[in-house]
Order: sequence, then structure tokens, then C-alpha cells
Amino acid sequence: MWNPLRVYERQLHKLYPDLPPQDLLLQHMGKNVSVNRDEFQRAQWFWGRRPNKLILSVDKSIRVGIFYILLLFTSMVVQNQTLAIDVIQGVAWIALAAIAVAVFVDISRYAQWKWDYCCAISRVFATLSQ
Repeated sequence: MWNPLRVYERQLHKLYPDLPPQDLLLQHMGKNVSVNRDEFQRAQWFWGRRPNKLILSVDKSIRVGIFYILLLFTSMVVQNQTLAIDVIQGVAWIALAAIAVAVFVDISRYAQWKWDYCCAISRVFATLSQ
């Protein structure tokens, strides 16, 4: 099966979970570690640029669910049922397409950030001296 991550890239994703640079250094090397300050600041900068999630979070998913429930209740109350159902289905399809685009954007932004952050952490670990 095709896997977009090469062996080196898979190792980076496994080695560096979503933890800030300080926690990663403590977890892997302990307290008495000296690293290049510039590389460490670079890794912290990448950590600070971690993308916010557009859709893939619990609170935003609940909002989308409430939106669909409100659409359902609105279709029950309207007098002209066939027209209301057609309009609400159109709105629902447009909202579903927007959600799909937002999920794609979430995944691609996170993947790019994760790659950049893993490279920055790799550079920090390359400069370690105990």
C-alpha cells in the first residue's frame, strides 16, 4: 500500500509527539541538558505557530450538530413543507461542503506544521550536549 511518509519521516512523527520543546527535552534527555539557544528558540517559535483547528475540535463539532438540528426543526415549523425542505436541503449540502473544505484545510495545515516542527526539534536534538 502506498504510504506518503518515508521511513525517516515516520520516525520523526513517532519521536516527537505534540509536546512543547521544553517537555520533549525533559522527557527524552532529563534536566541537565545544554542545547543551542537559537535552535531551541526556533523550535519554540514553531510550537507557538501551531495552527488552530477550524472544525476538528469538539466544541465546533457540537456547533455544527446544533446547526443541523435547528435546520430540522425549522423545516417542521414552516408552512410550505416542500419548499422548506428543498431550501433546507440546499443549505445543508452547502454547509456539508464547507465542512469538508474546512476539514481538508485543518488536516493539511496541521501536517505542514507538524513537519516543520519535527524538523526544528530534530535540529535541537542534533545540537544536544550533556
